[in-house]
Amino acid sequence: MQYLSDPEATLSEELRRQLERDLAGLRADVPVQHLLGEVSFDGLTLAVGPGALIPRPETEELIWQLKKSWPFPPPGRILDVGTGTGCLALACQAHWPQASVLGLDKSADALALAAQNGGLNQLAVRWQQGNFLESKERPAGPWDLILSNPPYVRPAEKDQMEAQVWQHEPAEALFTPADDPLLFYRIIAETYPPPTPMALELNRSTATEVRSLFEKTGHGAQLGTDSSEVPRFLWVNFTA
Repeated sequence: MQYLSDPEATLSEELRRQLERDLAGLRADVPVQHLLGEVSFDGLTLAVGPGALIPRPETEELIWQLKKSWPFPPPGRILDVGTGTGCLALACQAHWPQASVLGLDKSADALALAAQNGGLNQLAVRWQQGNFLESKERPAGPWDLILSNPPYVRPAEKDQMEAQVWQHEPAEALFTPADDPLLFYRIIAETYPPPTPMALELNRSTATEVRSLFEKTGHGAQLGTDSSEVPRFLWVNFTA
């Protein structure tokens, strides 16, 4: 940009106002991704906003590892539980274009972003509004692959988070119930029986408990680590 390399360059009135808005946003701890309005995710460009979690590098790594280690024929039916911006669902649709992919979310704001991202990337994922905690609103199987990055931060861990996260991203997508931090994983494990393959993102502090939960319900489950060697993923029923 000229104004960065030339100290005498004159800013247009429109650009000056935009810079002032962005600086005010940064001072208010607004995430830079929200100020930019988009992020890159697995080769896709995704719109982001306060209605859904900003896709994280760890979630992108889940997709990378999934594509690298998938041991079965290409999946025909894929479910993304708690789709948010649609990042996981869209990445799967791009990688397996023949698949029928469904993204489920309780939030109408999140689904609006997901639908926008489907259009931006010309990917025909189906979007469905539903509360996964209600049995009648859970999409019926069978599924060839289930993905989820569910709420997994315990309320007691809020003080360990950056303020811009809990101030500007939806609490219902971040935090578990205080008395049942494994709630979403338990419902997934009990609703969809083996041998349904699943790829799930985890809280490092409850990763071992989640694995045990799936094993107790008859699933094969293996923990996977992210690039920081943190237990971050659960691969369920991945034995070919």
